[in-house]
Amino acid sequence: MSLASIGCAQSNTNNSYADNQAEVEPGVFAIFSGDINQDGFIDPYDFVIYEADNLAFATGYVTSDLNGDGYVDPYDFVIFEKNNLNFVSLIHP
Repeated sequence: MSLASIGCAQSNTNNSYADNQAEVEPGVFAIFSGDINQDGFIDPYDFVIYEADNLAFATGYVTSDLNGDGYVDPYDFVIFEKNNLNFVSLIHP
């Protein structure tokens, strides 16, 4: 898979508006991760939050923990970077 994402159990079809999910394996779709400030775009404004939490060694349930492992670390940046470079954003009617 070329885009980073977090798994989300659904059916065997992409049920999101405008097919805005990644197929992580045949019939399994996932939502994109990285919109830390929830403005609808994965962009440098999200990186500012990630960087502050990474430098503070943030742990627990925080929005900048993009892979859900309980730590804000460089593994989260990998997810942010891939989705930022692919211009992932919210699609709505």
